[in-house]
Parts: sequence; C-alpha cells; structure tokens
Amino acid sequence: MPLGSSFLRLGAAACFIGPLGCSGEDTKSPGDPIKLSILGANVAYYRSGDHFIAGQPTEEGFQNAKEEGIKTEINLCSPKEQSFDEKRVVEGLGLSYVNIPVTLETLDASKAAEFLAAVKAAEKPILIHCASANRASAFWAIELSLLQGVPSREALERAEKSGLKSEPLKKFVQDYLSGTEKAGKEP
Repeated sequence: MPLGSSFLRLGAAACFIGPLGCSGEDTKSPGDPIKLSILGANVAYYRSGDHFIAGQPTEEGFQNAKEEGIKTEINLCSPKEQSFDEKRVVEGLGLSYVNIPVTLETLDASKAAEFLAAVKAAEKPILIHCASANRASAFWAIELSLLQGVPSREALERAEKSGLKSEPLKKFVQDYLSGTEKAGKEP
C-alpha cells in the first residue's frame, strides 16, 4: 500500500486517513496533525506531512507501517518499556531503526539534539513513537520549530493536538526552544 492509501493499520487498529492530499495539499509539509480514527484500540496515531506520531505500535503495527511506506522508525521508549524486541522486528522488515530512550529523569538538551540529528538523517516518511505519543509529540514540536521553521508557540499547539499532555514535557519544550531562539541557532 502506498503512503497515501486509505487505511493505516498500526497494531490491531485500522486507522482511516481520509482524503489527505485530495485538495492539492502537500502531504510532505507539516500541518496540524490529523488524528487517525481508531477501530478497536486505545492508542491514537497522528499524521502531519511525512511524519507519523504514535503511542507504542504492536509487532503487526510495524508491518502495517512498512506497507504504508514508513522508512524510518524513531523510538523514544526506554528498554524497560518494551515488551518485545522492537529493533529486531523493525530491522527485520527492512526499516531503519533509531532508539533514543527518553524519560523525565533523562530529559535534557542532549536528548533533543540527538533526536534532531536522527530526524535530519532519517529517510522519510518517519514514525516517531513512545508509549503514549506524549514524548513523541514533545520532540516533534522541537523539530517543527527548529528544523521546519514553525513558530514555537504554534509548534507546541500542534504537539498538544497529537498527544503532548505532560506539563513537565511542555515546560521542557518551551525552555529548550526559548534557549535556542535566544542563542540564535539550532543546537
């Protein structure tokens, strides 16, 4: 199935993408995340341009992501959060795998810089995930602002629409973006 197909099935869920691109919309440019409707699962998936933001996919979900055209998966979960060998599954499908373990205890500028470097190097489209889409959305906001030129406030609002709920994560994003803007450079 190509990236613009009607169904994205991550895990046991079937996600209706809808008429993306039907009005001539550039599906590679970031816009507000589109929540993909879920049939029978508790994890939401979002699409914005050539980025998919999600909670933890299942093994079947990675196969479905490949069928949708995903080329790279960036996993923000720590090893103790994983219930299967995700690297083996993803690489076994021929996808690129990047793991940047992020927890509130390890959250710092170096993790954000590592993430930005991974996104720059990644073959697109990419799937960015953590356990619930909270961390994935936070780091996506940083990428939106610093790599794609979206104003900080707007990037944070988009991330909130795709799953950013944690106040400490929101504060980290705001502080990180404020610090890079004051320095006048990308980290």
